[in-house]
Amino acid sequence: MNFMLKIFIKSKKKLLFVLLVAFPLCLINSFISVVRNGNPWDKFFNDWMDVFLFNFLMTYPFALIFVSIARRIMSRL
Repeated sequence: MNFMLKIFIKSKKKLLFVLLVAFPLCLINSFISVVRNGNPWDKFFNDWMDVFLFNFLMTYPFALIFVSIARRIMSRL
């Protein structure tokens, strides 16, 4: 049982770490995308959140994979 608890805590830390990295990156990336693509002041917030949601849903799963790969590579160095 203790082993399962350690795995849960470790995976929870990984998910939180990826969230803390991916969230601001997606926020900034979506902001730049909305500003670059046309008039940024017509329904700006709605457009920004639409792009952010799509961007975050695409980035988070890939970030989980790439963080795992990066940690393995760094542990071998």
